[in-house]
Amino acid sequence: EEDITQFFHILGTVEQIKGVNKTGSGKEEYTVYSNCYDLNNKTLYYTTYENRQIMAVTLNKDKNGNKLVVYPFERKQIINKLN
Repeated sequence: EEDITQFFHILGTVEQIKGVNKTGSGKEEYTVYSNCYDLNNKTLYYTTYENRQIMAVTLNKDKNGNKLVVYPFERKQIINKLN
């Protein structure tokens, strides 16, 4: 888990923040999501612009499945309230 956290810290150094860059048509460019894969464990990790919590989806749960599985793209920030 420490390696995954470190990966997102490194990737964060080059992400685009809303409002910094605009296209010719005035649209804001920004990093919508960042992701990485653990090829050994077949797990996708991602964060979104709105939610910095690292989310994980294990991709080998049903290797012989024949149905498309869709996971929600969690955009709402998760805030851990301590009191």
